[in-house]
This record gives sequence, structure tokens and C-alpha cells, in this order.
Amino acid sequence: MRNKFKILCFVIFLCVPAVLYTMGCSEKKQTETGYNNDVVLVDSITLEPDEEGQPYWHALNCEITKSENGYYFKRFTTYYIDAEYMKRTVLCAKPDCDHSERNNPDCLARIGSSSIYYYNGFCYTTEYSDETGNLMLIQLAPDGTSYREMFEINLPTLTETNWLNVFLVFADDSVFIYNKGGRRLTVETQGDIVIRRRSLDGKEDEIVYTYTGDGCFFEAVKYYGGKLFFTVKEGKTDVETRQNTMVSRGLYVYDVDSKEVVRLLDEQVCDYSVDMENNIIYYYVLEDGLYKKLLSGGEAELLYKAQEDTGICFMSFDGQYIYLDNSRWFSFADYTKIDWTKSLIVMDTDGKEVNRIDTLIYTVLFGDSDYLFAEGGEGLCYIPKKDIASAREFTYVQ
Repeated sequence: MRNKFKILCFVIFLCVPAVLYTMGCSEKKQTETGYNNDVVLVDSITLEPDEEGQPYWHALNCEITKSENGYYFKRFTTYYIDAEYMKRTVLCAKPDCDHSERNNPDCLARIGSSSIYYYNGFCYTTEYSDETGNLMLIQLAPDGTSYREMFEINLPTLTETNWLNVFLVFADDSVFIYNKGGRRLTVETQGDIVIRRRSLDGKEDEIVYTYTGDGCFFEAVKYYGGKLFFTVKEGKTDVETRQNTMVSRGLYVYDVDSKEVVRLLDEQVCDYSVDMENNIIYYYVLEDGLYKKLLSGGEAELLYKAQEDTGICFMSFDGQYIYLDNSRWFSFADYTKIDWTKSLIVMDTDGKEVNRIDTLIYTVLFGDSDYLFAEGGEGLCYIPKKDIASAREFTYVQ
């Protein structure tokens, strides 16, 4: 029996990170209890010239993915989006299927969790088995004609109530597996979290990295040029005051060839993007701002100073513009007393604001070089990147 999607779990997952960030500014000088001191801090790294990953999507969402000629979007039901006409089609080729859970519980478009990924000609999702207690990797045919269970992708922190927090990154003919909820959503908050790698042929299975801490979790896991980037954070609760705090351990990098992990940045990194062509990393520091640094080493340059409405930003880069999403900051601020709103900020690579789009009723998903995507009340919507400098509204996919 498949475990059906639990809305309550999803809501809890979205709310908790915002609480953890609220006290970030008070944690900048916190002692590094439980800190993994064996990871070397480096000033430079070298990337390979490949573009296997899809690091331009939002770090907190995995509901959309790109294929050769379009996109796949999943929110209870999986759709294929034609990139030329921006029209959606339910990803199920079963005859006489109306794609409803009540009438067709085995509809191919409804198989799996709310996550969807595309890699080397196939779609992938996850599904928890009530019978075995295993989280399974599911491979879907890109035309919705078939699917198959591949293998289990369990993690030490996996439970029947938090499996929706398990996210994936595909690259190097492998799947990298991590739990975004980490230890902060478990009964035993002190302990290990891991990033696990399984080769897609099922022959290789290894732990890429283990971190031990209190309320620790991984975030912003992305693949660039032969390396897996990720941030490590710890969320803690004071027993007496019940006050939640968060401390970031910086930005880590795993080399798929050498299998070594190094720490590239030791600042309070919210999110980051890499310009592969120019060998530059852009990164956003909690309540500080947007920085630019050469991956070959040297001093970082502050491009944009954090403002009252941009204490925390998640980001994306499409080769021309930097995109900042302030929704997590907005989610806990007392915005009724200050004059700002949830926004997507478009910036050039010098940190100059090009456009600001109101996203009050949207969840930003970011996008590739062709489209910016978001999710609204009527489903998936988009803005063509050719119009991004002057756009004010999203258009819904039909």
C-alpha cells in the first residue's frame, strides 16, 4: 500500500525553517559545539566543464524539473509542460483514466510524492511503503506509459511522517539523497545527518558526508561541475525559554572524483549560485547581503547590502541576472508595521536592482534561462525571461 501525500506534514516542514531563521542574527558569535573540525576550509576550488545538474531551481522546492523540450511539474498530479506553447498535459497514458485519486488510485500521474526530477531521459519521484517502511526511488517513463520501483533510499532520520522532506539531486549517473528536515524534526535532535549516494545501476551505495550536531540539517544542495555543494545548519531550542536559534556552518563542497569534502565559505550562507562560465560564486549571507567571489580564490566583494526586507534571501542565476526571493524573511517579519512585501528581486551581476516583482500570492520556484516559474492559486505560472526586466505579473500555464 502506498502512503498517500500528507498535507499536514508538508505544512509543518514549510513553517519550521522560518522559525529557525528568526534568531539567526543573535547566533553569529555562537560557540561551535558539535562542529566538524576535520573539514578543511579552502579558498579556491576547480570545477569541471559539465552541466549535468539543474541548480537554478529554488533550494526549498522540488516540484518542477526541466527536460529536453519542456518541463515536468508536480502538485498531487504530474504534468508535462510544453516549452513552446506553455500548455500542460497530465503525465498518464492509461486508457480511460480520469486521473482522480478516488476513481483511479493507480494513475501514473499520481504516483509518488510531491517531488519530481528529470535526468537522462527519465522522470523520478519518491514513494514511502507502509508495508516495508522503506522509501523507494520511482522511475517514470517521460511519456507517462509506465513506471518502476528502483531501490530503497532510506536515511537514518527517515520516519513515516517526515519522508516528504527527503530530497534528491541527480548527477554523475547517481542520486544524492538528503533529508531537509534533518534532526530538527525528530525526537532525538542530537545526532547524525547524512548525504547518501546511490548509483542508478544500483551497484554503488555510500555515505558522502556525515555531520553530527543538535537540530542539524542540510540545505541548498546543488551540483556544479563535478562537485556537490551544500550548506549545513543547526537549529536549537533553549529548554527554559523555548527560544529557537539557528547557526549556519557555511558552504561545503564534495568532489565526486576524490570523494573529499571541504568547506568553501564559513559565513552564514543562506543560498548561493555559481556562474560556471566566469568561475564566480554569488552567495547571500544572513542579514548581511549578496557577495561575489572568484572560485579561484581572493577576497569577496559585497554587491548588495541587506535591507530591512531582505535579511534572508534564496537565490538563482541564469547567466544574465541574479534572482533573490525574500519569502522566508517575509514569513515571520511583522510586515504590518513596515512598508514592504514579499518580492522577487531581479539584479544584474553588479548588484543593481533591475526589477522587483510582487510575489505575495505566489511561491517562487525560480527557473532556467528561458522562464521564471512560480506557483499560485490556479497552479503553475511563468514569466518569459526575455520580459523579466519589465514584467509585473505571472501568466498561468493552460
